[in-house]
Amino acid sequence: MELKTCQKYAVCIYSTVPSGNKVVAGTVTRFLEGLGTICDIRSFCIRDGQSVGGVANAAMVVFDSKDSVERTMKSFALGKEIAGSSWQKKSFAAARIGNSRDFDKVFSTRVFPRLGSKLSDLKEDKGSGSNQTQPTEGSGPVHSLEDCSPPTKRPRTESCGVIYNGNHTSASRQPSSSIPESPEWMRARITQLTGDLQSARATLEMSRVEQDLMRRDHEVELERVRFSMMAQQRDADETLSRKTAECDGLSLGLGDVLARELTLRNQMEALRHRLAISDENLMLARSSLNGFADLGAKMKSIEVELEGARGRAYKLQVQNTQLEQKMSSDTREFDKANSNAKILESKINQLEADLASSREQLHSTEQLLVSAQRSLELTEGRCSSTHQQYESTKEKLDVCKKTLENERAIMQNLKDTLTLDVYRSLGVTYQSMGAFLSAVGQPQISDNDGGTALKRESD
Repeated sequence: MELKTCQKYAVCIYSTVPSGNKVVAGTVTRFLEGLGTICDIRSFCIRDGQSVGGVANAAMVVFDSKDSVERTMKSFALGKEIAGSSWQKKSFAAARIGNSRDFDKVFSTRVFPRLGSKLSDLKEDKGSGSNQTQPTEGSGPVHSLEDCSPPTKRPRTESCGVIYNGNHTSASRQPSSSIPESPEWMRARITQLTGDLQSARATLEMSRVEQDLMRRDHEVELERVRFSMMAQQRDADETLSRKTAECDGLSLGLGDVLARELTLRNQMEALRHRLAISDENLMLARSSLNGFADLGAKMKSIEVELEGARGRAYKLQVQNTQLEQKMSSDTREFDKANSNAKILESKINQLEADLASSREQLHSTEQLLVSAQRSLELTEGRCSSTHQQYESTKEKLDVCKKTLENERAIMQNLKDTLTLDVYRSLGVTYQSMGAFLSAVGQPQISDNDGGTALKRESD
């Protein structure tokens, strides 16, 4: 038998544990029970494609047919995909001989020569038996070497058959030395060998039927497992598509939330700008209305409203920050997307309600600011008119002061020459001047230099 032909009937069972798992021939034989008849099995410790000393981590198995090899490889392929299979529990894997460089060299140097020596021994036994016992016409059939070759190879059974036939031939030779080979004895011997052959054929047929039944049962089981796996795969695909649709919906929801967040930020910026303008107007109003006590209360109320608007803006900013945190947490915890999406929708509805109320409050605040601005303009008009009156009064006062100074100078010059009546008339003049000054809101003329002197003169 050639090496390439023998490789097609061989499989290597090895351990998948990196540290190495003990692979015993008996364990592998029980593990592969039902997959086919094992003709030969040997365990090795293989490292880097070489057989070395140590704990056995691989076993070379030679089957009697290629179907057994195919069943073994299919069983291994299914065992890889099914969780908890016997392949995974044993940490075993299978590889074809001829497709793996790590095992081909060991098979060709350690296993194949042994199989070749067995085949040569079978050939020698067959040749010696044929030389010693020449079968006559009508004798039973003799197993040939081709019975040990594929596709119906059964080395152990058929090799035993050869040995069995050899024993019979040797047994037939023993009485030949003392009993003559009569035709009756030959007929009885032929009948016995024919019965043995028929029983062997019946046994072989039964074993073939059993193998066919086992193969069919195994194929049915494989088909059932395949259908089950296909159903599980369809369920997994449906679940995946459903989850994908949910993820897409959640992504759209997150996009809407981001758009709303951008709108809220723009509105916050506009509100901040308006608040800055209101602060500037308030500072201007404060600087221009310091002298008006009646507008102080109104400005304080406006300040309170502005502080309330700032507080609401800060609350909106806090809510916006919380919304961003919620969005980041939703992104990190994507498995809880459905519940978080509902919570996010409720938060968005609450934010929309708060935003609507904030807009109404901002509108009312703007109306108050407009009314305050109008009152400020009226106050500025009043201030300007008052300032004009003040300027005109100041000019009149300057004229009066100049007149008073002139009068004082005249009085100082005429002090010694004027009569008592003149002093009295001057006193009346001072009194009228004092009344005029008090009417315009200016301090009265001191009596130290004028009125007192008049009183002294009158005394």
